[in-house]
Order: sequence, then C-alpha cells, then structure tokens
Amino acid sequence: MPNVQDRVSDLLMALRGYLQLRLDEIQSSALNRTVIGNISRPDSDGIAGPNTTHPLTDSVVITLVRMEEDPTRKNQRNYRVNPLATDNSDGILYRNPPVGLNLYVLITANHNNYLTALTILSNVVAVFQNRNRVPDEPGVPWPANALYSERSLKLTLLSPTFEEHNHLWSMLGGKQVPSALYLLQTANVELVPDTPLTGPPVTEIVLNETIT
Repeated sequence: MPNVQDRVSDLLMALRGYLQLRLDEIQSSALNRTVIGNISRPDSDGIAGPNTTHPLTDSVVITLVRMEEDPTRKNQRNYRVNPLATDNSDGILYRNPPVGLNLYVLITANHNNYLTALTILSNVVAVFQNRNRVPDEPGVPWPANALYSERSLKLTLLSPTFEEHNHLWSMLGGKQVPSALYLLQTANVELVPDTPLTGPPVTEIVLNETIT
C-alpha cells in the first residue's frame, strides 16, 4: 500500500518529544508538559505523546499556524539514484520530487501563573538557542525512516511586527498568551508508491542536431 512521508503530524510529534526532553533537562517539573494542540481552543485536549491526551491548560502548546511551500526546493529533478539498487536495472527511480513545506509553529506557555509562563517560555527559547535542529536521536519519536526523507528539522525564531502579532492572535480568537513563533524547515511531503518506476542510469548522451 502506498504511504505518505513525511506527515506533518509525525514531524510535530518529533518536535514535541525533543522539546519535552530538553525542558526536563533544564528543570524537571510537571509544568514542562508539552502538547500539540490548537491554542485558539484552550479548553480542548492536546496530544502529549503516543495515544495520550492532556488539557492545554498549564502546558507548553505547539500550534501549527501556517504552512507554505519552500521556494528554494522547487525545480528539483524527477529522478533519483536508488540506494537500495542491486544492479543497474533499478539504479534510477523516476518520481516527482517531494513538496518541501515550511511550517510556522507557535509555541505558547499556556500557564495560569504569568511569571511561570515567562520562565517556561524562556526555557523554550534557550533550548532552540542551544541547538536549533531537531535531531534523529534516542527518545525523539521520529517517524519510521523513509528512503529520501531528511532526518533533521531546522528551527528559526521569527520576530513578527506588532501588527502581525496582533493579526495572529486575532486569527486565533483569543487574548495574547506568552509565546514564540518559529519557522520549522523543511517537511518533505511525498506519496511513496509500492512499486516505483525504475530504469537504468544515463551513461551516454547523443546529440543529433546539426547547426548550419
């Protein structure tokens, strides 16, 4: 059965797991609980791990607020070298390139105590200041390795203007909560077929056109 890599939900779960690990290293506390949820619905439940949910209150909430195609990843080749090839007959795979997506992620310290929220948010910023990539390492729930997916996600802290910040929270329909906006690069979304179209590698180019 064809499968999809890399699902945005799986990548956000990896981000959640990595952030949870690093926050617990800085200061072990139940207030570090990190969930994936819609901060515009603060009374709802969020995903806090495999098959577990928790209320968004007194939690670090990861919310996807926007995604866009990465313009730097357009115009890629529609063929690739197959690293699993056993002979020249299947050394090349013909497949459209994956869609590279940039994810805009809002990380909110949704705690009732304002000073606690600021402390937790500072810890979040410190985590990604120390290492701005989410690695594939033990304890981080990466999706199963696919043939061509990248195993690293880069985070960049964004600084929206007051107007942009106001529009963002107006869109979310709630009052402002201590938060930081990050650009997460890059999700490679692709449908992987059961039997990809293969062919031999190109070894010779013949030009028949004559210029007069």
